Amino acid sequence: MLAFIWAGTEANYPMVQYLAKGEVYWATPKLGSAISVGDRAYIWRHQKGSPIPGGLIAVGHVAEATKHKAEVDKPDLLGEDLWRVPPSPKMDWKTRIVLTDLRPDVPTGMLTRDKLKALIPQLSVLRAPQGTVFRVLPEHHEVIEREWLASR
Repeated sequence: MLAFIWAGTEANYPMVQYLAKGEVYWATPKLGSAISVGDRAYIWRHQKGSPIPGGLIAVGHVAEATKHKAEVDKPDLLGEDLWRVPPSPKMDWKTRIVLTDLRPDVPTGMLTRDKLKALIPQLSVLRAPQGTVFRVLPEHHEVIEREWLASR
């Protein structure tokens, strides 16, 4: 099982509102061929546009491989109407994620960017924060899992 981080910003999309559905499609403009059903999925909120710190706010697993939005199994889950700014065509590639835990703020146990930067300074989403999908190295995955469980 591999692990990936899907990232977004409240400035472009009401992430927490969408994630509250428990099952979502997230834009996957790159790495789609590397992602498989069952892979661990982390959702990262960039701080831009939000008074709440950035960081990991949800975990789950990949439930449907990456495909064009016109071909997804559950189109009613796409949430295309929620975009605050028109997405680029590269955002038409989607991966379905079933969430097992949503922690949208510090009191609910999100893992803040600052905490993760102290623990895993080489985490991909911290080193190069531009983009939507980031591969998580196995050793980073272990730390994230441990900290996620401890932050409950």
